[in-house]
Amino acid sequence: MRKKITLLFADVLLLGCCYLAMILCKQETATHYLSRYTLPFAGFVLIRMFTSWCTDKYTIYARKKIKDQVVAITIADFAAIGIGMLLLYFFKLNLPSRIIVLGTIFSAYLLEIIFSIVLIVKGGYLQEEENSAAALKEKKSDLNFFPDDQYELAAAYETPPAVPLLTGDYKTTGRLSFSDKLQQKYLASYEGLYDFIARWVPMEKVTRTNTMVMHSHLLYNIEQCDENCQFLFINLHKINDIRRVNRFFIRVNINLKQHGYYVSCMQTRTMRKEEIFSMFPPVLNGIVYLADFLVHRVCPKLPVTKQIYFALTKGANRSISKAEAFGRLYACGFEVVAEQVICHRLFFIARKIKKPLMGNEPTYGVLVRLPRIGKDGRIIKVYKLRTMHPFSEYLQEYVYQKNRLDETGKFHNDFRITGWGRMLRKIWLDEVPMIINILKGEMKWVGVRPISQQYMSLYSPAHQELRKKVKPGLFPPYYADLPKTFEEIEASEARYINRYLRHPFRTDVAYFFKILYNIIFKKARSR
Repeated sequence: MRKKITLLFADVLLLGCCYLAMILCKQETATHYLSRYTLPFAGFVLIRMFTSWCTDKYTIYARKKIKDQVVAITIADFAAIGIGMLLLYFFKLNLPSRIIVLGTIFSAYLLEIIFSIVLIVKGGYLQEEENSAAALKEKKSDLNFFPDDQYELAAAYETPPAVPLLTGDYKTTGRLSFSDKLQQKYLASYEGLYDFIARWVPMEKVTRTNTMVMHSHLLYNIEQCDENCQFLFINLHKINDIRRVNRFFIRVNINLKQHGYYVSCMQTRTMRKEEIFSMFPPVLNGIVYLADFLVHRVCPKLPVTKQIYFALTKGANRSISKAEAFGRLYACGFEVVAEQVICHRLFFIARKIKKPLMGNEPTYGVLVRLPRIGKDGRIIKVYKLRTMHPFSEYLQEYVYQKNRLDETGKFHNDFRITGWGRMLRKIWLDEVPMIINILKGEMKWVGVRPISQQYMSLYSPAHQELRKKVKPGLFPPYYADLPKTFEEIEASEARYINRYLRHPFRTDVAYFFKILYNIIFKKARSR
């Protein structure tokens, strides 16, 4: 049902795009046609949705033959045309522009067929891949995982073979040492990578039996490894091509020993932008980057386009920000030890420190709910407009260790914040949804800023207990006192809380007008 609804919305979106394209063909009278024919077009959309649903046009995933889907599309579309013509006849309506009507209908019809062919072909490929994986899994009990004389079996699963290049017992008589082989053979194509790893990973603990090097984006390949047996896992394939990044990271976590190391790479969103801008001339490079951003960054996040995107691309070549990638690592039980740009890729070294955090909500939407400490230490979900990259909330400890706090008590040079997010923060628009928390009784208008558990740990134990005695607020005392250091911020909050506990209403009114004065006349702003 969910797939059918997704395809229905995609179908409506496709028809709408075709309609707008035909309208734009009438350049001089486009506004006239748009105002005149939008209502009839909406009626035709409803008719087409009805005929498509009744003829099972959206059960494309259940069909294996392209011919069957083409027939279903033809029946549904021409049935909608027939019903539309009958309504025009019975109600004596004037026929809209033939270019707009016929152009919209037949361009949408052809595009539907093309997309259906792509989806069916991709669907068949995915089914074959699943069948191959199942067949290999049945044989696994008879195999010593990927020994040298069985590489051809792995090659049958993927071409080129994305299998471990180094694993298992290995006789060294007359051959290079393990470290030399790792440096001169397996990592030789990545100049500086071995030195980067050796600088951060205790190489004296690295052996042939607890190390794996692979070049793969497939979850299946690492699922065949034994659990809790690796100290160093190196994957030379960029994570941008991994279909389910979190599941991949979680499986790596399972395979690693406690405090084991995971080394991999990615193309950051910034690197992607620089690459596109260097490939195309001015103006055109901006257009290409915008199109790339919409397709590879926005489409994977929207419910309407998500399934279509992954059906067509299998998740390959996605645009991922550094903040999102590192946030996913922390959510999956790792801490990022080091990062370095090598061969036009950002390589990172992550250490397993705990089990993955299961059941967390990814913050993809515009409106997010962030866990914050409320009165009596109770965790509340604070509503905000998202100003950070997805999964950024898991990086608070990382950002604090790297950059510490600025004079406002916030993280210095916080790379998690997006460009438009900084603009929203300057005018406090990101905090407007907190009114929902005020209406729910979890917050009040004036009060200490709602903070996370990690940020709370920076305060002294006495101040932590004092903070828990009051509800957090939308307007914090920071904007009344304008402190310059973290110690001054703590003292400012303590003064407010002690005054509030004695005279609640009087204190909030006094602080509210003082905050308002500083914002208007002293230009106090959020960062």
